[in-house]
Amino acid sequence: MYGLEMFQLVCLPGCAGPDGEVPFTLIGQRKPAVVDPDVCGTPQDCGARLSNLVKNPNGDRIGVPQSADAYSNGTRLFAYRALRKKLTCSELKLAIEDTKAMLTLEKASF
Repeated sequence: MYGLEMFQLVCLPGCAGPDGEVPFTLIGQRKPAVVDPDVCGTPQDCGARLSNLVKNPNGDRIGVPQSADAYSNGTRLFAYRALRKKLTCSELKLAIEDTKAMLTLEKASF
């Protein structure tokens, strides 16, 4: 690994763009973590997210695929349950498909 690091230090400075910008990161620099808005870290965060989903039912997010981590907390599924009498037929259909997608992920993890 030492040889690769030395190669990068010797050869890559010539790859700098205008104004000295480097178009990539060097070893040791980490990419910033991408925050998933559907993932909640604490039960309080999940409760707040659930409350927000129920108070502001936005049809645009119904049925939109989530990450496995977001599905794992079940917040959106509880929101679907709370809103089931208020959703239109097409929104219910999307919610059911979303639930099926979550179940598929659950089975794949075993």
